[in-house]
Amino acid sequence: MTGKYSGVVSRIKNVANLHFVHIHCIIHRQHLVAKKMSPDLNEVLTEAVKIINFIKCNALNSRLFLILCEEMGSEHSHLLMHAEVRWLSRGRVLNRFVELRKEIELFLIQKKSNYISIIQNTEWIAKCIYLSDIFNLINTLNLSLQGPLTTIFTMLNKVYAFKKKYSCG
Repeated sequence: MTGKYSGVVSRIKNVANLHFVHIHCIIHRQHLVAKKMSPDLNEVLTEAVKIINFIKCNALNSRLFLILCEEMGSEHSHLLMHAEVRWLSRGRVLNRFVELRKEIELFLIQKKSNYISIIQNTEWIAKCIYLSDIFNLINTLNLSLQGPLTTIFTMLNKVYAFKKKYSCG
């Protein structure tokens, strides 16, 4: 859309031959920034996704985890999958992961998985909870930026308020 030579914006510039200001979608700008998070936090996200995939991508593991969650009386019995295409789901995926971390730890111990050391690391868990909170706040902001009768002015006010509230810059 905003390519320098072949995007819509460049084509409009060529036809209109005017100086005009264009902005990238506010919601997608957040996604672009999230892609550049610190390597340490990105590693935590990647490892959490690997653990989720270990459980979810194997039908037997998924069924055994479901049974374990039901036996433990957990509020949730399934983990959510993270897909890069559905980047708004990061907050929900990490939130569910954090809510089920005890069940996940027990499951990994039963399976004698290599991921046990990761999930038993309290510093790693703290970073995962931090990421979950941050992505949940960003998802809440993103949802408030959508909907009918939303104008650029209300969107910018919400973004500025978010930045001020959480001292993002």
